[in-house]
Amino acid sequence: MRQSNGRQWNDKVLRGWLNDEDYNLVRRIYILQHQCDDKIIWHNTKDSKYSVKSGYWLSNHLPDLVNSSISPPRGCAILKTRIWKKIIPPKLKHFYWQILFSALSVGTELNRRGIPIDPVGKRCHQADETINHVMFQCPYASSVWNDNIAFLPIFKAVFIWFYKEIGVISMLNRLLSNISSVKEVL
Repeated sequence: MRQSNGRQWNDKVLRGWLNDEDYNLVRRIYILQHQCDDKIIWHNTKDSKYSVKSGYWLSNHLPDLVNSSISPPRGCAILKTRIWKKIIPPKLKHFYWQILFSALSVGTELNRRGIPIDPVGKRCHQADETINHVMFQCPYASSVWNDNIAFLPIFKAVFIWFYKEIGVISMLNRLLSNISSVKEVL
């Protein structure tokens, strides 16, 4: 598609392969006038290397680039930052973040983000699949908690520690107020 010197487009080849609209788009692509090796760079960091943090920052600061029919997870940016700075295993950080900011891919959240699927729970088929339902209300989740009742105090302690650390113990109380079986044990 380029001339033999590699520094210009070969119009004859382009016209033979592309329709007029694509031809005009390709012609707008700038070709460097000097030889250098190709490499992937990310313009949004000092070292030109992509990081999830820089991608997340960009997605929050350039909302026009994101498809408006898909909404990002809810939540406070300061709280999100606090979660990521805690010294706990990365899997727990990610899991807590997903729970706190409704980022788990459950039926109701996917619907809210514009993904048209049936929101009813995939295991029990009894209620809409919310985070609360998946974690506590679904009969399958209840059986897990009932079978592992000895570990419930540990579960409670970890959640209370986490919420105290980030200063949102009231969120835990709201979450647990809807969960009668866990509330009785607590």
